[in-house]
Amino acid sequence: MAQVTYIARKDEDADFANLTASGTLAVTGAITQTGASQFNSTVTVGVDDTGHDVQLFGATAGAHLLWDESADTLRLVGGASTVMLGTLIVGVDDVGHDVQLFGATAGAHLLWDESADTLRLVGGAATVMLGTLTVGVDDAGHDVQLFGATAGAHLLWDESADTLRLVGGASTVMLGPLTVGVDDAGHDVQFFGATANANMLWDESADELIFATGASIDLTADAAMIDFQDGGASSIDPSATAETGWINVNIAGTIRYIPYYAVS
Repeated sequence: MAQVTYIARKDEDADFANLTASGTLAVTGAITQTGASQFNSTVTVGVDDTGHDVQLFGATAGAHLLWDESADTLRLVGGASTVMLGTLIVGVDDVGHDVQLFGATAGAHLLWDESADTLRLVGGAATVMLGTLTVGVDDAGHDVQLFGATAGAHLLWDESADTLRLVGGASTVMLGPLTVGVDDAGHDVQFFGATANANMLWDESADELIFATGASIDLTADAAMIDFQDGGASSIDPSATAETGWINVNIAGTIRYIPYYAVS
């Protein structure tokens, strides 16, 4: 196809200005395009290693998309934003990149650290879980640690031992009932003290509470009592002086009183 070129002079009707080219059009100066343009093929700005800034403006003053050629960076400027309706992939398998998501607090951000293969909450950033958090799959779990304000203190789910541990002085406070097992299918429970091997053991196989290696019960406080049967029919009840007291035993519905005395 032959090249046909129409260029209107300054004093002529601009409707006659027309430029049609069948090959490559090279423009060495600036072009201001006031009308619509349609590109039916690739648009290339610059050449490899020598690019140019490109700006796409929106309806809000100052908001635009900027390809900053000097920084090799695509920027959303002046409140411009993006909406992702599909998958966002950063890097390729085995060759990733760091990703940072910043918040409203200085320094707080979410960081995907590609060199450590780790997702980090940095600078006071936090997360709120509104659904189920699952770590691992059945028969293939992972350790989970929750740290506190004291050095070394943390809660550890030890996946290799299938055990939840309180480590480094971490503790728990029970504000409600603690139930171990179910009726007719219990479990041993041990409470250790400050003395080596001293412990209180609920032996589920024997249905017995055992005080081992020097562990004991202190009933010196006023009105201290231990109930041995539902309803409190059998009990140990010391007197106010803690020097004497009695054991109340329910035998076939009859209360028997067994006195005891302190031995000096």
